[in-house]
Amino acid sequence: MILQALTEYYQALEQDGKIAAPGWSSVKVSFALCLGTSGTLEQVVSIQTEQQKGKKTVLAPQSIPLPAPVKRTVGVAANFLCDNSSYLLGIDNKGKPQRALECFAACKALHESLLKDVDSPAAQAVLAFFRTWNPETARENPVLAEYLEDILAGGNLIFRTEHGYVHADPAVRQAWENHYNSTKGGPQGICLVTGEMGHIENIHPA
Repeated sequence: MILQALTEYYQALEQDGKIAAPGWSSVKVSFALCLGTSGTLEQVVSIQTEQQKGKKTVLAPQSIPLPAPVKRTVGVAANFLCDNSSYLLGIDNKGKPQRALECFAACKALHESLLKDVDSPAAQAVLAFFRTWNPETARENPVLAEYLEDILAGGNLIFRTEHGYVHADPAVRQAWENHYNSTKGGPQGICLVTGEMGHIENIHPA
């Protein structure tokens, strides 16, 4: 009964937007990359908000529920729909351009894998972006000019189209959840709460 009550409480918090659903996590984001239907980067918008820090009010990244990010060590590992400039744009200020290109290639491959069969304008815009974006000329792109220094500093970026944020698109969300649920390895067992067969978590999210 205690486990069931905790599960119901979790679901209530999830519905109120106070906690992320399984496979999702609150991520700090600084900028939105606004895409046209053909995948062209049309605008960069700061989504930082004014927050109190001590006695001062400062601009700080906004926390948004997004596909759960990977836990990185030193290897290249891309996140879905939200990442830094190395992965989404193929550029950074770390003095390692080849690694940034590798990060972009990994991010492109991830999005191709998850979105290639998704019938959604938002998904197609993101795919078109990755297929046409050239990291080697990115620094000269006038759309990035206003926020380039801040973008290269490492803030997280997300995608937006004329229909809204891509991570809010129902078809895209379903594609992510299908991927998240299908990539769980390890043993299966009966859930003590629902009585249903499912994956036994080895490491729980933070």
